[in-house]
Amino acid sequence: MTEYVTSFLFDIVPKYFGFPDWKELIDRIEREPEFASYTQPATGNSLAFRTQALIQHLQRQGAGTSGSVDAATERVAKHRWISIVHRCLYQGTKTDSEMQQHPYLGTFLSVIKEAPLTINYNFDDCIERMLASSFAAEQSSRNERVYETVWDPSSQYQRSKGVIYHPNGFLPKKLIDGYSDQIVFAEGEFADQLIQSMHGHYATLVSHLSRYTALLIGLSIDDPTLKHLLRQNTHLNPGHVHYWLKYCEQLPDAAAMREEQDVNFEV
Repeated sequence: MTEYVTSFLFDIVPKYFGFPDWKELIDRIEREPEFASYTQPATGNSLAFRTQALIQHLQRQGAGTSGSVDAATERVAKHRWISIVHRCLYQGTKTDSEMQQHPYLGTFLSVIKEAPLTINYNFDDCIERMLASSFAAEQSSRNERVYETVWDPSSQYQRSKGVIYHPNGFLPKKLIDGYSDQIVFAEGEFADQLIQSMHGHYATLVSHLSRYTALLIGLSIDDPTLKHLLRQNTHLNPGHVHYWLKYCEQLPDAAAMREEQDVNFEV
């Protein structure tokens, strides 16, 4: 029996739900009261660099006149950062009922519910909320959710299906539902994630990709960690292929599609 891993990337699928893209989210954060005294660096204006600079600004604020950033200061700054990102991320997003009108994601909810593992590269809870809304009657009768959310690659799953794994962290609309203590959003965090993948931190995920057929939906394959994991999979199990679905409102010409397909298959 073929089983699927469905994957999503932050700046594609959630755009329909009213979430900002990465640049817009950082612009919103920079306009928050906590950054009234913040000055954007003149150089190093990549999105990951700008995010890292914002986090360090919060740390310097917590350090005060001493200028010393100890572990306690970092923890407080991290908590403030999570709160600010959450506030800016969910600003103006669609309601649960409006989310069900997504042009194609709703048709995959039953697949996500039955799949052993869904990999969601976003840290919002859109998939979870859509599942809860679509299968509300089943959840009520069983008195439990039809899914399980995890963000630690080494954690033991309680369910055999319907597991939704957030490699970049988890930040739900209702924080009381539980959230990860870190979201992969800044330059240092992306670098650490890639190093961890090289040191076997994502061994469970690599094993899963080598054993099961993966259905990759609504994502860019430019993410360096994902590219590393997929490339590693080609060496571990070269005869095993995965499928990538790209939603297009208008199809590009056949030559462009073929070129993109060949490059992705080779890489």
